[in-house]
Amino acid sequence: MGTLVVGCGLVARASAEGGIEIYLGRRRDDKRNLPDKWSLFCGRTEPWDSNIRDTAARETRQEIQTLCVVLGDEIGVYRTPGIEKHVFEVRRYHGEPRANPDEFKYARWFKPEEILALPENEVTFGTKEPVSRYLEMVRARGYV
Repeated sequence: MGTLVVGCGLVARASAEGGIEIYLGRRRDDKRNLPDKWSLFCGRTEPWDSNIRDTAARETRQEIQTLCVVLGDEIGVYRTPGIEKHVFEVRRYHGEPRANPDEFKYARWFKPEEILALPENEVTFGTKEPVSRYLEMVRARGYV
């Protein structure tokens, strides 16, 4: 079996305290892959996707149930045996994100430090690393 290539969006917003918050979904218990774990919004590449950026935008739009998703920079590519995860920052979205109930039990906004402190068995592969990298990126831009 080949490598599963997935595209993901990291959804963030400015917090009232002047920092940032990141939106994660808690996967449903009945999901075959990675049940009951916190996750970015990701999905596999489909034949109609032009490229991995299109995959990430489509999957993020479907999973946070917004009308439009505009992606920014690629945060990174994260690999584990059998999976290649491309994570992009979500620059803009229309509407208030709501985790798709077909995929997630619920979702919430986290401070990046809260995500980084979660136990490894509580998050999907390729969640903490891009959060850490994204935090570096926004600090370099002077946003935090």
